[in-house]
This record gives sequence, C-alpha cells and structure tokens, in this order.
Amino acid sequence: RQAALASLFGFISSSCSFAALAASRSVLVKGAHPANAIAFLIASTNLVIELGAVLGVLVGWRFTLGNILLGLLMVLYAYLLTRIWLPGNLAEKAREHAERAQEAEGMAMEHGMKGNWRDKLLSREGWSNIAHAFVMEWKMVWKEILFGFTVA
Repeated sequence: RQAALASLFGFISSSCSFAALAASRSVLVKGAHPANAIAFLIASTNLVIELGAVLGVLVGWRFTLGNILLGLLMVLYAYLLTRIWLPGNLAEKAREHAERAQEAEGMAMEHGMKGNWRDKLLSREGWSNIAHAFVMEWKMVWKEILFGFTVA
C-alpha cells in the first residue's frame, strides 16, 4: 500500500530528477522504508504525467502504454528486490548516511524551527531557511544544468 502511494505521488509530481532525489532522501530521513523511497524515485522520473503526454504526442499511444507498463514493472521489481535483499541494518545505515549528507549540505531546514508550516512560511527565519536551501541546491546542480544546456 505504501509503495503504491509512493508511486502515485511520484506519478503526479514533476519530472525533475534532482527534486525527486531530494524528496526521496527527505522521506528516507523522516523514516520511510528505502523500498518506498525508491518506488517514489522511479515513478517520479519514469511515470510522470508530462512524460506520458509528450510520448503520446510524439510516438503514439502504444509506445506510451509500453512506457507506463515498463515503468510500473521497474517500480515493482525495485520494490521487491529492496524488500527482499536489503538487510535492516543496511537500511538504517542508509538512513543515517542520508541524514548526515542532508545536514552537511545545509538542507536540514528544521533546525530550531518551531510551529506548523504556516508559522514557518510567515516567519523571517522560515524565509531565510528557504533562501538558504535554494542557494545550496543551486550550488549542487549548477554544473549539471550548465552542461545540459550547453549540450542541448
């Protein structure tokens, strides 16, 4: 059930792989099983709505259907492999590693922030955290984006 929900949320999310990776790491840090984080990651990069629309227009419905079916198969296969062969201690080590990496990159935005999301959104400290996260993400991806635009 959780993997199906993760796949659904991946399907309706944007197809930005950097955002998908950040979201997957974030849910892993917050306690999601790695299999569910991987299901979201695969669905958000391979099963997104806009990809299906573009494929449907460019190459037809058969190819689009094949892409959707193979994407679902990839999610199922990755989920099963992760559930079956990932030992619990390795999953916990992955969670700790993701948490350390998130903190090292300055992405752990909730340091000292109290209150609900509305309080965080309306506070000066909340906006400062948002701006900091934006700058940190751009520092992380600017080279890849520049390379992608140059190649395109």
